[in-house]
Amino acid sequence: AVCELAGAVLLGASVSDTIRKGMMSISLYGGDDGRVLVMAGMTSVLLAAASWLLAASKLGLPVSTTHSAVGGVVAFAVASKGYDSVKWDKVGMIVASWFISPTMAGVSGFTTYFILKKLVLMQENSRHRAKIAMPIMVFILSFTVCLFTIYKGAKGIGLNKTSPLVSVLSSACVSIVAALLSYPIMIRHVKRLEEQDAAEASKTEEGKEGTPPAATEISDEPEKPRKAVSDPKTESMFRALVVVCAAFQSIAHGANDVANSVGPFGAVMASREGELGKKTEINLWVFFLAGGFIIIGLATYGMKVMRTIGENITEVTPSKACCAQFSATLVVLLATRLGLPISTTHAAVGGVLGVGLADGVNAINWKVMAKIFGSWIITLPICGITAAGIYGLFLPLVLVV
Repeated sequence: AVCELAGAVLLGASVSDTIRKGMMSISLYGGDDGRVLVMAGMTSVLLAAASWLLAASKLGLPVSTTHSAVGGVVAFAVASKGYDSVKWDKVGMIVASWFISPTMAGVSGFTTYFILKKLVLMQENSRHRAKIAMPIMVFILSFTVCLFTIYKGAKGIGLNKTSPLVSVLSSACVSIVAALLSYPIMIRHVKRLEEQDAAEASKTEEGKEGTPPAATEISDEPEKPRKAVSDPKTESMFRALVVVCAAFQSIAHGANDVANSVGPFGAVMASREGELGKKTEINLWVFFLAGGFIIIGLATYGMKVMRTIGENITEVTPSKACCAQFSATLVVLLATRLGLPISTTHAAVGGVLGVGLADGVNAINWKVMAKIFGSWIITLPICGITAAGIYGLFLPLVLVV
């Protein structure tokens, strides 16, 4: 919850600008008539997106809030001023990012987990290697998030004026401290695992005493190869890192998805004060408010969507979760810095799909994936048609004859 709010406040402005005024020609909405149309249209976008997202969340469908907002804005622009009012080149970039983001997250997740699996999890001394790998992963993740947060960050607290050199050095210092702090925690965790192993071995030896040896049967059939399985104790070492990765991914999620509500709401607020211009700013309290309601949504309907992504697509172990979350975080933060309102849902699903494919095609529940893909496809037209319909209902109330 804290990280969602931090992402919304510190990094949400860039994408909010794109949703609010980057997809349609705001010059067509001049004068008092244009202001009223913007207020009615953007309110329609919010109502349409909220209705569909509530229904999808109730069904546990991980649909895109970005799809919903973009579809509504485009539909409003077309309904009010025609096809020429839409900046189709900008919309085309956004649509392309919807396909690129899950692919990037999937490739990154597959690569990260494949390397971790080969170099750490499948090795005999996997616990020792995990002790080395963990601080490195903490450093990389911390550096990535800190750099995106500090460099050209929130205008409200002056981070947008930070130079590249200061941003890199500050991020490196924070990341080194985080990595150093993670190492003693990991050492203590490994010692606890070793004590558990010793206790289990002692119980096993006690159970063997007084038990006659079992008869050994000799079979002519060749022994079947065993499936490689990582050490459960090594996997448990990644549980703490999962929490850290989830926190960082929440920062990225809040930064990108807050725009889906703040963008249209900011347009309504700006139009209330005057004509919607290219340099209008959204007050910081709006980002606090939107971030707070994101938290409420997560606490109420969020669990069903989390279960779909975290349990139903593929078997997710702690190490897989770390790789999937890191990949999604990286892709979302990169898009946020570029001002592209990509789907964080697509990135999250892509990351989980990538780590699952590292264990083979059969490790994926393709029926669930087909259901998810179907919900992605219908989101855009449903929200577009709904937003246009609500705008049509509002129009007689606001139209100046």
